[in-house]
Amino acid sequence: MTHHGLLVCAFLPLAVSCAGCAGSPPVRDGRIHKEGAYFEVSLPEGWAQQTRAFGLSDEEKKIFGVTLTAPFDPSASEGSAPRMSAHYYAPDNLMDKTAEKYIRVHTSPVPVGVHVFPALPEVKDGQFQGLLTEIFSNMTHERGPERRIDAKGIELWESFVVITPKEGYYALRYSAPKDRYAAGLPAFEAFIASFKPLLR
Repeated sequence: MTHHGLLVCAFLPLAVSCAGCAGSPPVRDGRIHKEGAYFEVSLPEGWAQQTRAFGLSDEEKKIFGVTLTAPFDPSASEGSAPRMSAHYYAPDNLMDKTAEKYIRVHTSPVPVGVHVFPALPEVKDGQFQGLLTEIFSNMTHERGPERRIDAKGIELWESFVVITPKEGYYALRYSAPKDRYAAGLPAFEAFIASFKPLLR
């Protein structure tokens, strides 16, 4: 199954432990984030939890989760710091009502001439038996001052994991400038592996 010419999506149960993390530095420091009755996840070491300064509350949006920003890297090129997040979208949420719509929204046509795509997270079978899981990647650009995506802006690589319980869906997301994507991918893989959905 291909979404608008992007990477082929994979339907499979998610990993008990991530593959490809051997030899990577530890990415968990024992901080467990529990998001109400929705999920638990281990927060990567050094990644800062973002707080929302304005806008609708989680209860108003019916979207519950956590967003993290990577540690500051003085040697990094221009562009936003890598981010990862985990959210539960209730069936009556104000954004994307279904997992299918969320996936459509977060995939876009591949720019002409682009031949290298973001790598999918390495996963194994077994973590979420019985829950349909879709893994896919995307490429986009940073938003400009007017909050529009500017094709001349910094290229961003993204990976997504969408997990579908009986009601609503979970979305785990990793986004980084393309030259920082690979460095943060092991942390995202460990984040995925630690994710515990509380709704089945």
